[in-house]
Amino acid sequence: MEWIQRFLEHHERINAFDYVWRRLPPYPGFSVPTKAYRVVVQWSGKEMRNFARIILGTFTAALQFNKAILCVRSLTDFYLMTQYPSHTDETVSYLRQYLPDFHETKDLVDEILKDGAHYNFPKIHLISHYAEQIPKFGALGQYSTDISEAMHKGFKDAYRRSNKVDATPQIITTYTR
Repeated sequence: MEWIQRFLEHHERINAFDYVWRRLPPYPGFSVPTKAYRVVVQWSGKEMRNFARIILGTFTAALQFNKAILCVRSLTDFYLMTQYPSHTDETVSYLRQYLPDFHETKDLVDEILKDGAHYNFPKIHLISHYAEQIPKFGALGQYSTDISEAMHKGFKDAYRRSNKVDATPQIITTYTR
């Protein structure tokens, strides 16, 4: 999410964003962020889902750029809609519209990307095929990382309990108790 921080810094809106971020109220189904936005280095699946729920509102409160808000909105709407457990022809048509909206407005972010950066990478390419994959295969649960994250959570916990020196035997011992 470095591009968001760079964008906000470029337009001198990072402090306004942080102000809104720190004051998000709790509500059912939403976990209030425990860390400042700039501090998060790696986002888990749960944190990303939470982030997707709040980014548009937080951006809107911090920014005054309609085009930037449309850029974030189109990508957020696309992401949230892909999580639907089932789809209709109407939801697929929305997905087909959200990505072109994002690509039409992403030039705001281009100016702050590192030299040589581009949007031609696997995740952006992969989502361009979602709308055609849904009618063929149904909902997109196969693209979720939740299962694999849950599977290795125990190993992460066991590693944290180890002394980090030759941790593999310690992890095995933890699981064979």
